[in-house]
Amino acid sequence: MEILRKNVKRIRNSKIIFNENNLLVVEFKSWFSKTKDVALFEYDKEEELIHVCSKSDFEFFDLGMNRARIEKIRWNFEKKELCRTR
Repeated sequence: MEILRKNVKRIRNSKIIFNENNLLVVEFKSWFSKTKDVALFEYDKEEELIHVCSKSDFEFFDLGMNRARIEKIRWNFEKKELCRTR
């Protein structure tokens, strides 16, 4: 979870709201629409997976920016994990 937390902190306009045990809640402000998206990351120790749930505060189409942000976090996380295991 530490790698994920560091990865999230690098994203502009991100704010960690909650970080405890296996749960990380992050708020992202969109520069495009000025809305806030909230993402929840939960680490499942048994499955060794991080579950992600993301939702916009405002029912507004953001042209896929929220999805792109989550995919960038996933990609960066996987890249760091591969570097760490070598």
